[in-house]
Amino acid sequence: MKRIGKRIGIGAMAVLVLYFGVAAVASRNSLVGLFFNVYAPWIPLYDVIEGPRLALNHRAQYNSAVQFITGRMLTPSTAHFCALSDAKFGTDDASNSKVMIGWVDAQNGFGAMIRQHFEAFYGQDGMTVAEIHWAGERASAWR
Repeated sequence: MKRIGKRIGIGAMAVLVLYFGVAAVASRNSLVGLFFNVYAPWIPLYDVIEGPRLALNHRAQYNSAVQFITGRMLTPSTAHFCALSDAKFGTDDASNSKVMIGWVDAQNGFGAMIRQHFEAFYGQDGMTVAEIHWAGERASAWR
């Protein structure tokens, strides 16, 4: 019985090694990536090198924006931010700074829950929020 468990464990490890190896090649090679996108789009590709680093950077940027906004809100205890997976990350073309786009639900001064969409612009280090631009009728900026 121990042998069967050991063989299953070795087989599972071999499958994981092959999967991450193929994913690394596919994310770095356009022809392999094209093959997977055309013939096997159901296989999720994961960049072994940039994937974890990008995930950590996005989480740090998200947390920085949440702290920046809640620190300046009228009712921070009522704030409900979009999930990290719903936030969009990128680079602003005009200022060449990193940007996160998201939303927050919070109570206004009258007690009504309002959803506000925002863009968080980051400073030189790319992790600390420099300013927030709010979308909507009365768009404003927080610094």
